[in-house]
Amino acid sequence: VNFFCLAVLSLFSLSLTFASFTTICLGVGLLALIKFGDLLARREWNDIFKNLKDKNLQPRILYPAKISFKYDGEIKTFPDKQKLREFIVTKPPLQEILRKTLIPEKSKKGKGLQNQE
Repeated sequence: VNFFCLAVLSLFSLSLTFASFTTICLGVGLLALIKFGDLLARREWNDIFKNLKDKNLQPRILYPAKISFKYDGEIKTFPDKQKLREFIVTKPPLQEILRKTLIPEKSKKGKGLQNQE
């Protein structure tokens, strides 16, 4: 019986289905463990990614679950939606692009984007 070493595969799809798989090969059996935390965190960026891509801002989703895009010739990187909200408060063009994806989520909590400081 041959035992294989640990292999790590990362899968990326432009349909914004992301997953990191860790595959452990033991003999002829395979055990695949999905890192659901990474999958769920990356799915949160789905709508934002689409809006930025539509405006040709060259968005990228970085590991473990960050998003980056070009704005005014600079690459901006954000680890979470809160940091992105704080940045776009001072950028009206980005507010317009991301209005549908960021503001509704804040409205559910009873806070608007304008109340952020």
